[in-house]
Amino acid sequence: MYGGFFSLEDIILTKEDIQNIADELYLDSIKASAEGELPISACLFYNDNGFTKKKIRHNNTKSKISLAHAEVSVIVETLAELNRPYLNDASLFVTLEPCPMCMGAILKTKIKRLYYFADDVKEGSLSYYHFPIDGKIEVIKILDDRFENLLKDYFKNLREKKKEENV
Repeated sequence: MYGGFFSLEDIILTKEDIQNIADELYLDSIKASAEGELPISACLFYNDNGFTKKKIRHNNTKSKISLAHAEVSVIVETLAELNRPYLNDASLFVTLEPCPMCMGAILKTKIKRLYYFADDVKEGSLSYYHFPIDGKIEVIKILDDRFENLLKDYFKNLREKKKEENV
């Protein structure tokens, strides 16, 4: 885990806070997987008139909407709730490195910080596409193998299930 302190305007996130967020996202990802959804979750911390608020969403593959990624869902819902175009006082935690679409949404809404737990070596905006962020956002990768292992297990089980259906 990352050991630093980060300010979210008046909000200080300690190592323990970040661990608690990771645990919450992990539990949400397990729940999503049990429901047949991709085990990818996002958590947005933002300031609403001096109050710290948090929202958690996971990918919604059952909706059959390919844009229903956890990051986009939590961003759109929060923007609508706050009735404003930007989240420049927000920090986003996501279990998997954002894809280019999600990174575009993150940058467009001016989110201040992005924390992620697992690299996406096939479609990640940073590790695969080397998306230019040019200092527009602070990006912190947090080492936590639980998320990568959960994704690997999910896709392994999915392949096995498809194999059984084809027999």
